[in-house]
Amino acid sequence: MIFFYLSLLSLTAMTFISGSNGFICDEDCADKPVFSPPSLVVQYGHSASVRCTACQQACQHEHTGMNISVGQPKKDGNLMLWKTEELLEWDVSATCYNTDHNGTRCCSHLPVTVYTSPRFIFLYLTEVIEDTPERTRYEVECSVIDAAPLENTVVTFYKEKNHTVQTLGELKSKHSSRTPASEVFTLFVPKLPDDNSLYWCEAKLDLGPEGPQPPVVFTSEKVHSHMRMTMSSSSKLNVSFTLCFMLLLFSLI
Repeated sequence: MIFFYLSLLSLTAMTFISGSNGFICDEDCADKPVFSPPSLVVQYGHSASVRCTACQQACQHEHTGMNISVGQPKKDGNLMLWKTEELLEWDVSATCYNTDHNGTRCCSHLPVTVYTSPRFIFLYLTEVIEDTPERTRYEVECSVIDAAPLENTVVTFYKEKNHTVQTLGELKSKHSSRTPASEVFTLFVPKLPDDNSLYWCEAKLDLGPEGPQPPVVFTSEKVHSHMRMTMSSSSKLNVSFTLCFMLLLFSLI
């Protein structure tokens, strides 16, 4: 019986979440506030705006409002308006609410994505020689510098030979930072023949239907196959350390 009540209490608590200023609010209520647009995707340093209708039915406007981590919204009855000419924050949260006669707050949260394009993107080819020829590996590496959010970045590798373009593969970032970050995407290939082929990579910021359409794509310079680096696995570790150091320097500039 005790387990039943504890389970019921846990299930009830799951429908309530903490708002941006710490209050408890219900997101499963019948008369939820409605944001327009339902999610916000904005480029860092650009203008942004959103409105929220605090309730669809009759509610007292003095018991409605919007909490947002940047700036101050304007209120016109049950309509909340927020606008900024220059968004200079990476982590933005917004909550719109109404409060019923029992003191329960009914809330909606606005998903906000702030993005910026990569500062640099470049590709290099590497042949890593091991102790036996069978273990030698070939890498095509694409460095994406200072993009946000990096978790929405998809990198595609290409090869062109005799005017025929081939897609070699696609990698998605594993980062989850909201602020600009850098990452080296490594694609392993069976061989890097010295056949004067061209290699390059593209980084695409896929921000969903609310983001730029078509998605923003950035392309590296094309690299000839004979421009690959050849090194031992121990040298590769030193190069990887140097690249990490360079990425850190780029992020500080």
